[in-house]
Order: sequence, then C-alpha cells, then structure tokens
Amino acid sequence: MKKKLLLTGILFCTLFCFSACGETSQPQSKEEAVTSTEAAGENEEKNTEEADSTKETEANVTADASDADADSLGENNKEQKVLIYYGNDNADGIIYKEVTVKGLSPENLIKELAKVNIVSMDTKVKSVYVDDADKKLLHLDMSKEFSEYLSMMGTAGEYIVLGGLVDTFLDAYDCEKVKVTVEGKTLETGHATYEGELQFFEVYKTEE
Repeated sequence: MKKKLLLTGILFCTLFCFSACGETSQPQSKEEAVTSTEAAGENEEKNTEEADSTKETEANVTADASDADADSLGENNKEQKVLIYYGNDNADGIIYKEVTVKGLSPENLIKELAKVNIVSMDTKVKSVYVDDADKKLLHLDMSKEFSEYLSMMGTAGEYIVLGGLVDTFLDAYDCEKVKVTVEGKTLETGHATYEGELQFFEVYKTEE
C-alpha cells in the first residue's frame, strides 16, 4: 500500500513538472510576432532616413565650402566681361576694349594684356589683394619679367604699358588706386621709381 501511494505521488509530481514546462515554453502568438516585426522594420527605416540625411548635410557643407574657396580667390569660372586697356596704333594714348573671360583672375587678365603687348608672354602676377584698411587700394605684385619688359620701353611706351596694367586691374577689381611692386620690391625703370600709389591713367579713347 505504501509503495502504491509512493508511486502515485511520483507520477503526480512528474505530470505537474511537464505541465509547468509546457506553459513557460509556449511560442509567441501570431499577433505578437507581427508587432515585433513591424517595430524592427520601423527602426531600420528610421535609421536609414537619418543616415541619408546626415550624408546629404555633409555633401551640402562640402559643396558650400568649395564654392566659398573659389569665390574668395576670384576664380568661379563664370563668364564675365572685363575691360582691357592698351596703347592705340600711334602709341600716344590709352584705349580699351571689352572682352569675355572665364572667371575673374589675375592669370586671365594677364593673358589678355599679353595679347595687346602690355606685358610679355612670360609675365606673371605674384599676388593681388585689396587692402584690409583701405578697400579702394589694390596691392599688385608682379614678376621680374614685367620690370624687364617695362625697362625696354621709351618714355611714351613706359606710360602706355604701366597705364594699361594699372587701368585694367583697377577697373576689374573696382579700386581707385594701386601699389605696384616687383617680387615684393619697389618698381624701378630707367626713367622712374614708382614708390607711391598709382591712380587711373588718362584714357585717350575707346577702340573703334
């Protein structure tokens, strides 16, 4: 009798344990599984949108910085019209003509001036900038080839060459006076020493 009761108790405990394990290991219901999947999808979509937004912001910042750098150098590659000053056929006066350049830059201005014999083909601009204190004053530093070319001229030729350079850069950079130097030093020729600031040279007439 005792053995029978003992076996019955063991059997009852065994059935109770299996029943409890079955309840705790029940799988998620269909509704719970769908809700979990939707939540995961929403999180993934949100993360993707945030990543795309970050990339777009970084791209815009990079583009704005590049545009700012180009504009600060005066080399935005946009076509614009400038006036080029040079000597007339009799070499007794300064005239000018309008040309179109791809971006306002000292290199483009020098290239156009070389075409009308105001500078030599190997002349370069070392630096050009507007004075911080006086916004109407331009600083223009030329390579040694400019002073060598200028020294080859007579008095009238020197006036035309220097006037063509000065008037072209003052007009292009909207200034009223310019300090011209060569390799950082005072411009000197066989006829004069140009230590001070230069203003617009008198224009004889426009090109016909």
